Amino acid sequence: MSVRITALALLLGLAAAPAAAQGRHNFIANLGFSSSTIGGSDATQGFKSRNGVFGGLGVQLPFTDAMSGRFEVNYVQKGVELPGDTEARNGVQTAYIDVPVMVQYTMGDQTSSLRPALFAGPSVGFEVSCNQQILTSTGFYNQTQCIEPPTRNKVTFDFTVGGQVGISHFVLGLRYAYGFTRILKDSDQPSYKNRVFAVTAGYTF
Repeated sequence: MSVRITALALLLGLAAAPAAAQGRHNFIANLGFSSSTIGGSDATQGFKSRNGVFGGLGVQLPFTDAMSGRFEVNYVQKGVELPGDTEARNGVQTAYIDVPVMVQYTMGDQTSSLRPALFAGPSVGFEVSCNQQILTSTGFYNQTQCIEPPTRNKVTFDFTVGGQVGISHFVLGLRYAYGFTRILKDSDQPSYKNRVFAVTAGYTF
């Protein structure tokens, strides 16, 4: 049910884009880092977060002075460090192309150089790589590819919430993405879902 709601919200957001595009629009380029882990009913407390890269482009289409649509295409590294001893820790490193369709509420006057904003909306993610890694005591990663589909879902649905502060053309932001889709497709596999926190710095033009 949550996947259907997310997909419907994505379609509604895309349908509203042409009307919003009649107003002034801004592009934004973001670069930052992600800190990801695994949630879900079978996730254990032993999972540790894994840091990665976050980067992408987006467009903001105004509905009113305060409300706007926000559409992005982002490259996001996700994954998790699995429970284990300190001598050889296992981990999974994935990379996705995430496409969020969000609504943004911007506070303050349009002429102000300092404008905080909040945004939220659904996102669809397309996995582009997945690697299993072993961190040895020397800090060297031994790397192999993950189990190939159909065991693993390569398309996932998330919901993103976040905020930012705009200072002239520069933007500092925080966001959190809550995954709804099981990473492992089979019902007899553990129920794991992505959880991603990201810190970004951007430039609007």
